[in-house]
Amino acid sequence: MLTLALNHHPDIASIGEVKATAMGDVSNYHCSCGVLLNDCDFWKGITEKINRLGYQFELDNFGTHYGSSNWLKNRILGAQVRGEHFEYLRGKVIKHWPTLQKEFNAINRLNFDLTRILKAQLKGKYFLDSSKDPQRLLYLHETNKYDVRVIKMFRNGLAQTNSCRKKVELRMSFVDAVRDWTSTVSQIERVSRKFNTENIFSLSYEEFCQAPKNTIDKISEWLNLEPMTIDWSNLNTVSQSNHVLGNSMRTQKNISIKLDNSWESEVSKKERELFQRIAGKTNRLLGYK
Repeated sequence: MLTLALNHHPDIASIGEVKATAMGDVSNYHCSCGVLLNDCDFWKGITEKINRLGYQFELDNFGTHYGSSNWLKNRILGAQVRGEHFEYLRGKVIKHWPTLQKEFNAINRLNFDLTRILKAQLKGKYFLDSSKDPQRLLYLHETNKYDVRVIKMFRNGLAQTNSCRKKVELRMSFVDAVRDWTSTVSQIERVSRKFNTENIFSLSYEEFCQAPKNTIDKISEWLNLEPMTIDWSNLNTVSQSNHVLGNSMRTQKNISIKLDNSWESEVSKKERELFQRIAGKTNRLLGYK
């Protein structure tokens, strides 16, 4: 939702999550412009431009996610962000395993070239990648090819874990969702320490949903951009200039931004007690009771 809102700014360009790991069957996948992805002139043009550089870019497999078909390499690249010693060792393994280093460098090059082409095509001052993997942010930052700004957004842990356990494709129990959330928060904090504080904008999901104009204005000011004049209570996301991919909400012509508190009636007393034992301290550190 935040990506769709920021994409309305003329100086912010985005196609959603550049890692693109959940595209599914692209033959039935619609771009946010309203056209089937395979028939979209914008994406045809992007595919042609990136492949001119020698890539084999396909819309159902961007190749921009940090992973490998080899299970061990995939474990190394996909491991959670941990302490300095672990990250030092991971860096050494990547550097001294020639085939892994080759794959890693190829993913870095593709991300850079694709981002550069997308930004030029969309004509934005800033390019927004809404991928939510902490390790992806760390990898991109360590290439030293980007001037990175980080939007760090949190949601009440109870609400977030309830949302995750409801997603059929994740197949998570409530307790697994709680542990996954606490782990993600820890990873975000570790990566955040790599950046200067002035390059990080922190906000809560609840803050954004309750006051979208105020939130977007603050982000615009942080980026030294002009504020937008938009009716945030009735956001039109389907347009010929919108090519954000991802959540199906983007295909709705009119979206109302509002706070979803359905979790309050869906999380049982027993689950709340379990959450407090495992993640209560983390939630409180984020400002939630």
